[in-house]
Amino acid sequence: SFPTRRSSDLATIPVTLTVNEYGGAVTRTKRLSLHSFFDVDEAAVRSTAALSADVMDELVQDVLVTGTQIIRANGRTATNLVTATDYMKATDVRKAFTKLKRNKVPTWGNDLYAGGVHPDVLHDLREESGSGSWRQPMEYAGGGMIWNGEFGALEGVRFVTNTRNRTATDGASSAKVYRSFIQGRQAIAESAIEEPHIVIGPVVDKLGRFRTVGWTAVIGWCLYRNESLIVHQASSSVAAL
Repeated sequence: SFPTRRSSDLATIPVTLTVNEYGGAVTRTKRLSLHSFFDVDEAAVRSTAALSADVMDELVQDVLVTGTQIIRANGRTATNLVTATDYMKATDVRKAFTKLKRNKVPTWGNDLYAGGVHPDVLHDLREESGSGSWRQPMEYAGGGMIWNGEFGALEGVRFVTNTRNRTATDGASSAKVYRSFIQGRQAIAESAIEEPHIVIGPVVDKLGRFRTVGWTAVIGWCLYRNESLIVHQASSSVAAL
């Protein structure tokens, strides 16, 4: 016989998602364009794209850092106990993968979860040697990925790097602690009333000297399923570089 699922097991748990308007703009002048040694229009577009990426990265991380499933390097039990020599290791990745699997978290495809880490953290993960690490099997496999500077997936997690991953000097003796985010589907929810997009401003100057390019969005995020997110805390051997 099988146990009967109670109605209370299927209770709806609401989440609150706040949507706001975000955006920014860059105005270039005809004088700057004529006297500059570089392409001002290209610089304006690049600046606008960078601003959009920076803002959305920070907004999403405002949500991700609220996750309560925390794994710390070397098994530290609190953030203020993370030392300057506590680095992310393959065993931490295995623990995160196991916990997500145990929580029945759906993957992103190919049975892989997503890991967003700072390049400093990935540096230490790539430097780790010995049995069970990333480097040793890659060396025995011919070294192609090492030569190309690729990382890819490790222990069921596909990694991407972002220099904007959160850091804070809240470790032991004010050590710099990096936040990494390993997640599957359903970790966060997004509502985009207006997707991020480029806006070309009107030319209101009679002589056409001022041109504006910007971006805007009406969007928001919230933590949707805490069980789908692992927040990892570690230091880095290259934190002082």
